[in-house]
Amino acid sequence: MKKIISGVCIAITSLAASVEVFAQEIDTTTKITVLQDILVTSNRMELRKKQVPQKLDIITGHDIVMNPGSDVGDVIKKIAALDVIQRPNVATYATIRGFRPPVEPGRINPEVTVLLNGRQSGTQNLALFDPNNIERIEILKGPAGAIYGSNAMGGVINIITKRSTGKVSGNVYGGYGSFQTSEMGYSGGGNIIPKVDFNFSGTFLDRNADFRFGKGNLFRKLLGSEQVELFPATGAIKEFDTAYDGQKRNGTKLSYRTNSLRVAYQINSKWRVDVSGTSFLGRGLESSGDLRTLDAQQGSANRIYNTADISIKGCIKKHHLSLLGYMMAEENSTFNNYNGTTVVTPSPTYQRSEGIVKWIGGQMLDVFTAGQMIKFIAGFDYNEATSRTRAWNQGTAAQNFAVTAKAPTSPWSYVKTFAPFVQAHITLLHEKLIVNPGMRYDFINFGIISTPLFQNLTPKKESNRFISPSVGIQYNIMEGLAGHYNIGRAFRFAQAFEIAGYFEEYLPDNKIRITTGNPELKNEQNLTQDAGIKYNNSKRGYSFDITFFNTRVENRVRQIALTELTGQTYSDGRIIDRYLTYTNADKANIRGLEIEGSYDFGVLKNYHYGLRVFVNITRLIKAEDITKGSGTTPDVKNRIRNVAPLNVGYGIEFDNLKTFSARISGRYLSKRFAQDFGNSNPVLNGAYMKYPRYIVLDLTANYKIAKQHIVSFRISNITDENYYETRGYNMPGRFTGLRYTYRF
Repeated sequence: MKKIISGVCIAITSLAASVEVFAQEIDTTTKITVLQDILVTSNRMELRKKQVPQKLDIITGHDIVMNPGSDVGDVIKKIAALDVIQRPNVATYATIRGFRPPVEPGRINPEVTVLLNGRQSGTQNLALFDPNNIERIEILKGPAGAIYGSNAMGGVINIITKRSTGKVSGNVYGGYGSFQTSEMGYSGGGNIIPKVDFNFSGTFLDRNADFRFGKGNLFRKLLGSEQVELFPATGAIKEFDTAYDGQKRNGTKLSYRTNSLRVAYQINSKWRVDVSGTSFLGRGLESSGDLRTLDAQQGSANRIYNTADISIKGCIKKHHLSLLGYMMAEENSTFNNYNGTTVVTPSPTYQRSEGIVKWIGGQMLDVFTAGQMIKFIAGFDYNEATSRTRAWNQGTAAQNFAVTAKAPTSPWSYVKTFAPFVQAHITLLHEKLIVNPGMRYDFINFGIISTPLFQNLTPKKESNRFISPSVGIQYNIMEGLAGHYNIGRAFRFAQAFEIAGYFEEYLPDNKIRITTGNPELKNEQNLTQDAGIKYNNSKRGYSFDITFFNTRVENRVRQIALTELTGQTYSDGRIIDRYLTYTNADKANIRGLEIEGSYDFGVLKNYHYGLRVFVNITRLIKAEDITKGSGTTPDVKNRIRNVAPLNVGYGIEFDNLKTFSARISGRYLSKRFAQDFGNSNPVLNGAYMKYPRYIVLDLTANYKIAKQHIVSFRISNITDENYYETRGYNMPGRFTGLRYTYRF
């Protein structure tokens, strides 16, 4: 680790020294954007970031441009230090403050909500959003139940798209890189006529060759991360993760398209109408499956996402009113290229599953002021979501590979929510004290409905009411220095699969693994407190925020194995390898520290150039589920899976504010626990495991020619690491690419 720190220090020192040469001819009138003055909307009011007591991370459009990846999740995990589960076939899911990331598409009740311009996006898959259409991303950390209701226990990720006015401007770009990857995109917007403004964007990406895994592994060697630790019923075993270094991974080609359009009409000086739509289309996205099965799980996936909304906004005296309606549909389908359970053989491709999630909803808001010190927002949300899945099975060669429908793994379900809410922004003591109280009352109807071919399913309807209060307090100690405190409640209802799902997995040696739901599950709810101090001084070039948070979750849903059924004979004669179900832990404790900071060396030369270093750290001190024992039986504590105790995003960026800019960004992830369901060793299959640590670095360098032309050199995974977010689904090795952008 000392070698890594020394290397980083040498790199920073060298870059800082070279800046002296660039800084001599810089235009000193160039303005520097101050992040604290950005208007944010994640609490549903337009406020300066420095006025918001809640912990709020901002990812700007510039951050997105300086990220070499094409997946929104890439920049989020490096800038905001979130826990992310990412797979290489357009599947990226993130979560906040120790809540486990979702690992399956189509959930309608996660712990973290992904918003699109302040309303439900309807998806948690961050890979479906076009980076070329994003103005910024606001990440509100901590419970947002008082603002956004259910499914915001850990926080919200609010994606804000571009809304241009004035002279029409935009860009067109094209690029080519490793693995025969070609890309093209466009973005533009402005006023067509004085009363009509618009935005449009699109992205076309094709990876025409299979990628290969990394083989350089500089950091993996320095960290001693060649092995993963597994913990079966007894003892501990280590397995090497080096067997596939540098190998090409068959079945990893992909192609997708995104498009978006927004048109607005200014009715008069006070009222306007906006209509917008976004789509993602990815068909035949190759899926290689767990690499430890080699090519036996190869197939493909279709990922299709469409959403649209219409809103009207205006003013009546001191009231700023808005009315919005939206709809969304997401389809995830999988196709298999193989057949068999104990002996896997190639077969005609068939569709294995289909999942369709649909959302419709609306919201009405009224933002009004009461004097100079108080601003209120009041309104209501209505959301209706449905989730329907289907599944098929393929016969053997002797059966001519006949495809027949079978019961899906999860029953069909729906949720309907109506919720009035109120939030206030109060400034006192000559704006030294800021108080943000809020309250939301959710009326929820949840149901599991009759599902074709699903056996022994009892339809279920449930109504819930939940009050989510919150209070945020900020005291401005002096210019730029403030202390902040927040407390709030949030909740999540159990998923349909957790309540009534059923899944069978056939294993070698005539064994079967069964996962089933639990109809007695209770809904999760949590109470979170956080407190910290933040400081920003653009004149001196630095800012920081240190926040401690403590979350107590009641009735946390977790998966368990019914050990008494292990080894029993199933009805079809197979031996039960593992029988899994869901239960409520009595409670969960999640406690941690968030540290965010940056320093711009450009202040030393009166901002004639920029040389900024930045870091964002999430340190989980405790993240465990607790089930109380009875009598002499002690409490059982289990580490929450798929969240890392230490998550660090960091980088250094140089900008001569004229023609050249470059950024090196990276991520460090510590060891974290998961379960290994892909291990070919029956003893280890399903065992808890501890993933090794990893470090990944990226580089983006831009050179501007005559203001309109930009040439970008991009490298992802500079040191060619072989690493993974989920074991068996390793990420690509080093990617190198060039991009040309024309701005108009």
